[in-house]
Amino acid sequence: MERKKDMELFNIFSAFGLSASAGLNAYIPLLVVSLLAKYTTLVKLSSPWNVMTSWWVIGVLIFLTVIEILSDKIPAVNHINDTIQSFIRPTAGAIVFAASASNISKVHPVLAIVAGLLIAGSVSAVKSLAVRPTVTATTGGAANLPVSFAEDVTSTSVSILSVIIPVVAVILFLTIAAIVITIIVRRRRNKKRLVFWKKLLEKSRDKTNLFSETKPTKSARLSLETDKNGLIYSYMINQKFGTIELFIDEYKPFDEINKNIYDILLANKDTIEKEFGDSLEWVYLNKRKAGIISKKYFTSNLKKQSTWDKLQDQMIDNMIKLEKAIMGTYNLAH
Repeated sequence: MERKKDMELFNIFSAFGLSASAGLNAYIPLLVVSLLAKYTTLVKLSSPWNVMTSWWVIGVLIFLTVIEILSDKIPAVNHINDTIQSFIRPTAGAIVFAASASNISKVHPVLAIVAGLLIAGSVSAVKSLAVRPTVTATTGGAANLPVSFAEDVTSTSVSILSVIIPVVAVILFLTIAAIVITIIVRRRRNKKRLVFWKKLLEKSRDKTNLFSETKPTKSARLSLETDKNGLIYSYMINQKFGTIELFIDEYKPFDEINKNIYDILLANKDTIEKEFGDSLEWVYLNKRKAGIISKKYFTSNLKKQSTWDKLQDQMIDNMIKLEKAIMGTYNLAH
């Protein structure tokens, strides 16, 4: 009884892995299952899915696999092929899930087909709507070929592992998926930051010479090193808020200078905040031997592009005030 439960769990993991693999390449997992079912005892297909072991089905799958792999490597043709395959991949996932789960008595065939459709369809959607467009946009299409090869290798590897060691296959696939999604999210954030900084700098140049020579970046931080040793003004943007900041950091062997500058400014905290017109956050980093004076603004954030204008104006206007308030005290002390 326990052995039967273990085998059923084994088959479920196998079905999940194979259907996920079909989301990358529709025919590779079907071909792997057909060949292993015909020539090994690793896969046992119940009726009507045992038709997949017939020569004519295997021959058709080999032909379709070759056509799909080659079509995905040809510029322009690959986009048409991907559109067509977007409908075929979920279907293939449904078939391979149902075929793999056919020996599990507790899984209804309809449920197996729906599960396969959802799994393969989800993977296919991420590939067609997120991965490929991002790769094309960021590399001008140059990386489409290696990405296509990587997808074929992944689909083949996951398909084979799904039969031999299904738990490993599922973990491997989820890991790869997590990495790909993380890369996509980061690239999109980088692109949004670049647009945010471009707009902020355009506005800033109309109001002040601060950051006038600074170029936009994909980083979350936009910094300006002043001609005053150790004083670095920065804008920052993230998913929650925007920040303006003075970073006091004259690198080693000038750690003591950092502390002296910070202490002088801190001693004039009331004057600086009065001129600035608001309270500021004061932090001294003992390990780094550097000081930070900053202000956060929750008016908008990187996600709320429709309200960027208000946040950018707020950050620019208050950066001008911060620099004026800081330099008034700094110049008197020097």
